[in-house]
Amino acid sequence: MGQTIRRSKAAPRTSRTTQRSKAGLVISGSGADRKGTSSSLQGFDSLYQQFIKQFYDKENRPEAKKLAIRLEKMLADSDELASSIRGEEVRSLIAELRGNMVEAAQSREAEIRKILELHALSANTPSWEYVSREYGFSDVSDRLDLLAILYDEQGMLDRAVSVLVESKTYCMAHKIEFDGQALLDELEGSRQISKSKTAPARN
Repeated sequence: MGQTIRRSKAAPRTSRTTQRSKAGLVISGSGADRKGTSSSLQGFDSLYQQFIKQFYDKENRPEAKKLAIRLEKMLADSDELASSIRGEEVRSLIAELRGNMVEAAQSREAEIRKILELHALSANTPSWEYVSREYGFSDVSDRLDLLAILYDEQGMLDRAVSVLVESKTYCMAHKIEFDGQALLDELEGSRQISKSKTAPARN
């Protein structure tokens, strides 16, 4: 297994630049309000966008690896960035680039956990409108789908299917579209084939 899923989603939707924090969870702003944005944070976002372009759009891994080193240095130099939702996402992408799918999955899980924590903190508060624009329910589902891909690439087919089912259930609960159905169908089909091959022959 491991290569069953073709990545139909590169990185989740994250093109924001303004950084704000709530209970230690940094979220990315829309860019409309940049007055308080430091040059270092803007630089990190710009570098992140270059990394995504080289890694996914151009599939230029050598150049992406050079950018990854610079991103890692910026994370190491900023506790705020290092502990942020974006920081977890970047660590996951860098680990994926380097072929470390275990670390990539761990960072993606941490990213999802921090988004859900942010949702819990901001629900039924004046902050919810802003938070949900930056990290909405569909963003959680997107990241769960990406996590499933990482498990599949490790050969953990059952775990990948389980995460996709979790994503589908999450979408149903929040009345949003589940766009990972093709991935789920493909993995479930692969799992059925795998089971049929390992099933004992009947006399």
